[in-house]
Amino acid sequence: MTLLIFILLFAAALVLLLLWLSSRGKFMFLDNVVQQRALVSHPWHHYRQPAASLFRFRALFALIILGLAGGTLYHLWRMAYTRWNESGDLWQLLPSLALWILFLLLIILTFSYVKLLLDHFVVPLMYKHNLGCVQAWEKFMPLHWAHVGSFILYALFILIAIIALVALVVIVGLFTCCVGFVILAIPYLNSVLMLPFSYWLRSFSLEYLAQFGSEYNLLEEAGREEVNPYPEPPTVA
Repeated sequence: MTLLIFILLFAAALVLLLLWLSSRGKFMFLDNVVQQRALVSHPWHHYRQPAASLFRFRALFALIILGLAGGTLYHLWRMAYTRWNESGDLWQLLPSLALWILFLLLIILTFSYVKLLLDHFVVPLMYKHNLGCVQAWEKFMPLHWAHVGSFILYALFILIAIIALVALVVIVGLFTCCVGFVILAIPYLNSVLMLPFSYWLRSFSLEYLAQFGSEYNLLEEAGREEVNPYPEPPTVA
């Protein structure tokens, strides 16, 4: 039991660490796309406060979703287990199971849609206006509800693009006798090979957001911020 608790705590700490690194990385990558450069240290440190706000929101949101999904799965298991012990017939349980499974799918769809809005639109608004995550959501939601159909179509388009990419990866992996899968399993090589798609995805979201006016246009800021990637060393007296 002690070992299980230790494993769970270690896994939770690892997930939080990866979530924190991902939050910092999102602003670093966004800054490089907007400013058309390739820096690491400056955006990593400069946007640490909005990244921390993003991390807190993502951690809380993930906790809520995990709680809802876990509770739903537990309820499904309890229903099936109880029915099996009582009569050994699960067919009578199918209507209730179907409703709970639909509820679980609704949770997954909600999580996916909110995550897309967060990554593609809320984070850029945090970057442009120096806002916390909740403030950026408050700024974005009126725009979202005013054009909800357009944003849903955008989400469907991104889904199709991701499915096409996955299909391409599977085809390449199979035609290379799974060598392609092994290469993509290496984090560094995966990042390098997927960089064109990641860059397109980030740029496309910025282009889409820019159509709603200068208040949402990050591309007009391209190249405005000059940062010397190789600063002169300090003079020692």
